[in-house]
Amino acid sequence: MAAESRSRKGRDRLVRMTALHAQLGEREARVQFLDWTEDRVGALRSVVDYLLQEYNEEYGLGIDLNARLTFDKFERTAQSSGNSKAMAFVAWLRKEFQSLGQDKILGPLLNQRHLTIHRKEQEMVANVGVEETVRVVDALSITVVRQDGGEEVGSQEPLLPPPQESDTEVTVFWSFSGIPGLDVLEACRQLYDRMAKLVQDSHKLYT
Repeated sequence: MAAESRSRKGRDRLVRMTALHAQLGEREARVQFLDWTEDRVGALRSVVDYLLQEYNEEYGLGIDLNARLTFDKFERTAQSSGNSKAMAFVAWLRKEFQSLGQDKILGPLLNQRHLTIHRKEQEMVANVGVEETVRVVDALSITVVRQDGGEEVGSQEPLLPPPQESDTEVTVFWSFSGIPGLDVLEACRQLYDRMAKLVQDSHKLYT
C-alpha cells in the first residue's frame, strides 16, 4: 500500500540520519541533516494524502485523482454517496492529523513547509547542560583559653583542602529552533513513529 510504503521509506532514512547524528558538530553535517529532515518530513506529511487516495479506492468513491484529494473533497463525496464508513474514516483521519499538527513536538516540524528557507547554523542550536557538584568543606576553629579565663579565637583552618577544579559535567545536544528541548534525532524519530502508527491504526480500524 502506498501510505505504508511512504512510512517505510521514512524509517530507512532515519537509519542514515542516526549515523550522521554523531557528526552534527560539523556545519556540513548539520546542512545534510536538515536536507534529509526536510525530505522525510515532506514524505511523512504525504502519508495522509496517500491514505485518502487509498480509501477512495477502498470505499469505491470514484474521486478523480488528477487534482489533489483533500479532506473536504473526500468528505463531500462520502456524504453525497451516503457512505457511512467513508464518512467515519475521514472524520477520524482529520482529527488525528489535526492532533499531530497541534502537538508541541511534532507540530513545528509538520507545519513548517520549507525548512530550507531557515537553513542557518542557528537552525539547530547546541544545548549545553551543566551539572555541578558543590563540595562543602568544614573548618576547624582553634580556641585559646587564657589563664585569666578569657577566650581567644584563632584562625580557622579547613579540614580538607579545597578542590582545585569544580566537579562539572557538560552534555551537549542539537535541537531544532522550534523544539528547543528535544534532540533533533529524537524529534524525527517521534514523528516517524506517530505517522507509522497512523497508517497501522487506519488499516486496523477501517480496512
